[in-house]
Amino acid sequence: MPLTPRTAAVLGHSLSLLADEVYDQIYRSGRPGGWVAGPLGAVLPCFAGQDEWFLRRYARAFDDLNADLEVGRHPTPTCTAEDVALDLAIQDAERIHHDEAELVTDLESELPGSRYDYDWGTARGRGPVPCARRPSSPGWCCWADRRTSGTIGGMTIDEEQRRRFRRKASREMLEADVYAGTLVDMFRSTRHEAEAGKLAQRVADSAVDALLFQRGAHRNERAAERAEEARHAAKIERQQAEEAVERWFAEDKAQKPTR
Repeated sequence: MPLTPRTAAVLGHSLSLLADEVYDQIYRSGRPGGWVAGPLGAVLPCFAGQDEWFLRRYARAFDDLNADLEVGRHPTPTCTAEDVALDLAIQDAERIHHDEAELVTDLESELPGSRYDYDWGTARGRGPVPCARRPSSPGWCCWADRRTSGTIGGMTIDEEQRRRFRRKASREMLEADVYAGTLVDMFRSTRHEAEAGKLAQRVADSAVDALLFQRGAHRNERAAERAEEARHAAKIERQQAEEAVERWFAEDKAQKPTR
């Protein structure tokens, strides 16, 4: 039995969150091979010692399964990496369905209901292509060629456009993260330290929110509006932080004793 639209929406959201957690580990760690499990557990303990290339390919497993959902295909794993990714996503989707009613309501709005909604056994489908490779094997993150007729580079034009938007949102998140770190360092051990820390956190958090909303912007018109609102909110937080920095510099300069 195919996944119902509501089940697919929640599962797709989980795949996006888990992919973000893996990419976030790559960008934030600074210690290749010293990966640390995030709050969702996307990065497994057995990945210790693996290089950045491995983790990027693993993150792509979540993206590829999500791409299947977006074009109406069942997310059937084609390798061990995708098998692990789907298992983790189903577990997280069950968590979301059980614990985050408001989010689920938002995701399923405008989608038809069914008595088969949230049957997570159906999400497993036909199961993975058998593969006994371990994470240390180069073949652990290999998958089938997903190119089909009518596509460009393995993706439909709509998929490619969505990925461009997501890459842009990812870059904006990284830029915000760098700015937040600079803001904290700039005012460390000064009278503005506490407020600078709060502003930096707001800048970083708003950028992450913008990225997450962008990943679901294609679902419907309301989702696209919320993604744009989140991007605008992130820009406002950055602007307010920059204005605060200018104000603090002006205040500190005015308080310096004149000779």
